[in-house]
Amino acid sequence: MIFQETFDTFKQTLLADSRTQLCEVSFGGGALVGLAEKSFASKLESFAREHRIGFKVNFLEASTQYVSSGRAFLKKSPDAKAEVVSEAIYGEEVRVYNKQGNFCRVATARDSYFGWMSVADLGHNVPPATHHFNAPRGHVFASPSVASERLFELAYGSFLHVVKQEGEWCKVELSRVKGYVRGSLLQASSEQSPVNAKAVIALATKFLEAPYVWGGTTAWGLDCSGLVQTVYGAYRISLPRDADQQAETGEVVGLEDVKAADLIFFPGHVALSLGGPKIIHANAQHMRVTIDDFEKTHYAKGLKEQITGVKRLLKGGTHET
Repeated sequence: MIFQETFDTFKQTLLADSRTQLCEVSFGGGALVGLAEKSFASKLESFAREHRIGFKVNFLEASTQYVSSGRAFLKKSPDAKAEVVSEAIYGEEVRVYNKQGNFCRVATARDSYFGWMSVADLGHNVPPATHHFNAPRGHVFASPSVASERLFELAYGSFLHVVKQEGEWCKVELSRVKGYVRGSLLQASSEQSPVNAKAVIALATKFLEAPYVWGGTTAWGLDCSGLVQTVYGAYRISLPRDADQQAETGEVVGLEDVKAADLIFFPGHVALSLGGPKIIHANAQHMRVTIDDFEKTHYAKGLKEQITGVKRLLKGGTHET
């Protein structure tokens, strides 16, 4: 029992966040047993040698695959009915660790967030991205007409391979289908949109009325931190997945100095400031993305009383609107 406590204490110092690290190791039968990322090997082996105990840990090395479906949910466990913890989009890179039944344990490359993804959502042969889908949500059509068959769902940021342009439409090749997307909804992957508060807020408002869905990151359904991560990710500002993780990023700002595009945090929740008393956020109160005013409604006034902090991600003149 005393040694178990010793190992538990050691593991707490080793494992900063189980959402972004894989170290399912325990002490049992006189040995360390379980699974872990290879990055933990030296410290776990040293612990076992120091305490003269057995060592039966299997270290996993990740392979690279890509999301081949329009949207892929990451589950908390390898079960179709398990809680959704995050979501990935077509063409997104994931690191695959091990397989259990019809699920693979993966970590999304953009934020190292772990979950279990259906094998059916993964593939090796995804055509290289030339463009990103630049609308909140949409479809790949069978022919260059919105009246044609919808072949595939697209979310903001989906990684697409354009074969050629045909008038107002672009022919695209995906891992599973070939079809058409309006050219006006695509942005070349090589292009970098300028980032400032006006741009961030303009993109966030495109998600207004999108359904609130726990674990979601797309306009088909998303949660509070999913909205923030997706919006800032569009400007290549990488944020962690969950609100409490996002609260550890950026520059601390006093509530009296809040500006548009700052992040405002509450217990288990995050919103984007619109400047002044207004915020935009995906919330379970309205079950959608809404704009709320701290001075207007009972709900918003109650939220203001729960503010735990404000963080700023944009620097200098990028707050000019």
